[in-house]
Amino acid sequence: MRVACLRTAGADRLERRQIDRVVRVRAEDQTAGLDLRGRRIVLYAPTWKGGSFSRPADDARELFDTVQGLQARLGRDEYVVLLKTHQVVHRFSATNPALARVLVPNDIPTNTVLGLSDILITDYSSIFFDFLASDRPIVFYTPDASAYSDTRGTYLAAQELPGASCATLDELAAAVQNAGSSRAPQSERDATYRDWKERFVAQEDGRAAERVVDIVFRGNATSGTVLSISDDSRIPMLLHLGGMRSNGITSAALGLLSGIDHDRYDVSVVITRPRGAQQKANQARIDPRVRRIGDLEYEREGDDAEEHWREPAREGAPPVGVGRGIAQRNARVRRRAPAARRGLGIGVRKSE
Repeated sequence: MRVACLRTAGADRLERRQIDRVVRVRAEDQTAGLDLRGRRIVLYAPTWKGGSFSRPADDARELFDTVQGLQARLGRDEYVVLLKTHQVVHRFSATNPALARVLVPNDIPTNTVLGLSDILITDYSSIFFDFLASDRPIVFYTPDASAYSDTRGTYLAAQELPGASCATLDELAAAVQNAGSSRAPQSERDATYRDWKERFVAQEDGRAAERVVDIVFRGNATSGTVLSISDDSRIPMLLHLGGMRSNGITSAALGLLSGIDHDRYDVSVVITRPRGAQQKANQARIDPRVRRIGDLEYEREGDDAEEHWREPAREGAPPVGVGRGIAQRNARVRRRAPAARRGLGIGVRKSE
């Protein structure tokens, strides 16, 4: 199978960040409930905290103290500090009346707020990758860096990031004031920022959709950079293995996966999170030449479903992502027909 990777201007979410006057006015209308008063926007957008995505910590009070403390240090004439919470913890802050005038509502698109923001403050969230295309300053506020690194871990050291890293509110306020001291593009002021921008958003010029249409539908490969990420000529095959209890269906599936011609077929299987030793033992028997997609954890609350996918660390099985829609379909199947799915593998079919 040959898969093409299109390195174009990225995605429409980044194109929308190329805000002209008309779009900016519309975005300001969407944020009319916030206390902006023409000031420069400092957006504080941290990730969720806690040991489980399904059961995150309620840190609304801590977030309020951070916003209030930073605003007091910056003053109220030039800057306004807004809070954009992660969707999984938004409900905690939404019930805090003190945050009403600074909390960005969940129904305002993140891209709208990023496009309006002059400076972004985050911690361990990947939101800063999206903000790089704006060429505006990024500041990292990580007072709990040691504890976070010990529990959930980080991919990068603070000194590698495209912005100042701060551990106290005094340091944060100073970094924001320094970042806001010039209106020049941040890539012209900071070599590290420039390197990151060239590495991750070099082609963010607002013409992504145009190039994708040109390449995919018109076959004009010269319109953008087209990279091959796979020259595998095998026939792709995807199987859903269900709960993998010890029964005839599981035995047959394991036999098929061992006996299939792996030189001819590129085999992937979707597995659910094992609920006991029996399922774990059966999943361990999957042929190592098979790519595994799993495990699914989710919590359904109202009409929303949140999922985590974990790719087991196994040799010979490269990690693969799966569309969110399939996970949501599984959630609906479990909710509505738990009895019907037993042994049938119903729900064949994650993306911070």
